[in-house]
Amino acid sequence: MSCQQCGECCRWIGFSYGKIPQTAIDFYETRGFKVVNRGQDIQTIYLPSVCPHLQEDNTCGIQDTKPEVCKNSRGDTNPITEKVCQWKN
Repeated sequence: MSCQQCGECCRWIGFSYGKIPQTAIDFYETRGFKVVNRGQDIQTIYLPSVCPHLQEDNTCGIQDTKPEVCKNSRGDTNPITEKVCQWKN
C-alpha cells in the first residue's frame, strides 16, 4: 500500500516533551491541542496546523524538496491521524 493523499498527516504538528504537568495538559487541551502518551516519560503535544504547502487536492506543493520528516511520515502510524488516514485502506 502507499499514501492515498488524504492530507491528514499535513494537518497537525507535534512537539515531544518530558512529562507534562496535568495543569499544562488541561491548558493545551482546552485550546484544541491533543496530548498523547500520557503518563509516559515522553509526551507529545499535537496542534492543528495545516501545512502551507498542502494543495487543495491534498498533494504536496513542494514534493521534490519537502523535508525528510515529511517524506518519512505515515499518517497510519501517527496517534492523531491513524483512524482517519487512508494509507491502509
